[in-house]
Amino acid sequence: MKVEWHIGRHLLLVSVVVCAIGCGTVEHTDDTVTSVRGTVTDSVSGIPIVGAALYIDDTTQVSAGDLTDSSGSYHVYSWGDADWTIYCLKDDFSTKSRHVTGSDEITGVNFQLVPESR
Repeated sequence: MKVEWHIGRHLLLVSVVVCAIGCGTVEHTDDTVTSVRGTVTDSVSGIPIVGAALYIDDTTQVSAGDLTDSSGSYHVYSWGDADWTIYCLKDDFSTKSRHVTGSDEITGVNFQLVPESR
């Protein structure tokens, strides 16, 4: 059962990132772009997590997303002022989310993911 969950979670992760990166043309009513930056680390070791998927759940727009780089950093953005929930997912870690509001460049939206027990 645990193997099936990880496979399903991996497929969800891939689907979210593929859709967020390449969903095509998006109509929008606001020319303002708001971006969010931060880092993702392991809550136990403090080590940056590479390849964590982050995506914006904005009910008025198509979701946008990013994968963390070698330093655990990410940068996501969408149209208009932020009133979003950002989700952070990585295999073998618990999923986290944060609600973000604001405009322009929002920094310091960091996630500490808790490793799952095996």
